[in-house]
Amino acid sequence: MVYAFALFLLPPLLIFGIYHLTLWLNVLGIRGMVFWRRVALASAIAHVFLAAGFFLFSYLDYRANAALVGQAFDAFLFNRSAFWQVMLVFDTIPTVVLLGVFGVLDRFGIGFLPVIPLTFGIVLLAGTIQWYWVGGGIAAAFERLWSGLKTPDDEGPDWL
Repeated sequence: MVYAFALFLLPPLLIFGIYHLTLWLNVLGIRGMVFWRRVALASAIAHVFLAAGFFLFSYLDYRANAALVGQAFDAFLFNRSAFWQVMLVFDTIPTVVLLGVFGVLDRFGIGFLPVIPLTFGIVLLAGTIQWYWVGGGIAAAFERLWSGLKTPDDEGPDWL
């Protein structure tokens, strides 16, 4: 149960850390952007880090157990790792795009394409776009909620 809680808590903490780090260093002139775009950019950067890290650790897991697995990396990634479970939970749009692309390739009988670079590119591109808009939407909702909770500045201390 603790691991499931940590699984859902770590991405927002990573986004929070990247948000403040990019503000501190003023990466891409982020201080001049509105709040929802800053959070959206931090979400997109966090997705790139998380997706690249997942692929890297999957490959390291494959290399450590290559003698036991007896498969190529692409078969290991799709059949023996947690790729599909993680994709269904966190990257829904890239999962739909991947299944659509692989379905079209299978329908046309094309099987000679490099599957891993294609998968990596689709996950990075579609997932980053997805999390840019999800992070920006959540930030816009929080900004709207927060502005509704604040009192106007012109009323002064005895506004009651």
